Amino acid sequence: EMARNQNPSQWINKLGIGYFNSKLAAQELVNHYIQHKGIQAFSIYPGTMFGPYDYLIGNGMYLLSLYQGKMPAVLDGGLPLTHVLDVADACISAMNLGKVGGHYVLTGQEKDQLTLTEMCRVITRRLELKFPDKKFTPPSFIVPKGVAMLAAYFSEWYSRITNTPCMLSRDAVKAGCHKTWYSYKEAEREIGYQPKRSFESGVDEMIDYYQLHGLFQVKERFLDKKK
Repeated sequence: EMARNQNPSQWINKLGIGYFNSKLAAQELVNHYIQHKGIQAFSIYPGTMFGPYDYLIGNGMYLLSLYQGKMPAVLDGGLPLTHVLDVADACISAMNLGKVGGHYVLTGQEKDQLTLTEMCRVITRRLELKFPDKKFTPPSFIVPKGVAMLAAYFSEWYSRITNTPCMLSRDAVKAGCHKTWYSYKEAEREIGYQPKRSFESGVDEMIDYYQLHGLFQVKERFLDKKK
């Protein structure tokens, strides 16, 4: 109703990154309906999830890129790395214990809030343990934001003229330069959330899953494939 009757630019807060804007807009709609329409809802905010069952290849792109030797550099950001099964368990707990209007951040263990450089080193070490006969190299340097933005501009231009998925966007560069580390303590207090599994175990289980389903040979995310 609010979205139909108003210009979105009048009520949507903006973060300057398209993907983040869409998430925030959706949250504002949920908040509106909780406050004014009596909808019984709460919100779950997962961290950056790793683990099994990533068949469409979401965050598994980090794993694939390192396995295939396609990540020579990273940006100066960081992620709240989280085991997907901890998030699944918390969603079940929230259905029983969550409060209407609650906002539950489900990040991983505190030691697993890592920079992109640190994250890639962990993934590389787990790959080396799983495939001792194969050579893996973590990113060797951090790309300055200005250089990455210029590369992203040309990547977007190439994507438009060739009608192919964009490999690097300016929004992705902006996001990749932030250290998005958050606390799960509110979720711990209200729904008993406690991350039990480590990022390393999530990577190990993702490696096993990708190996079982032949996903290490995939060259792009299934969601990016042309229809």
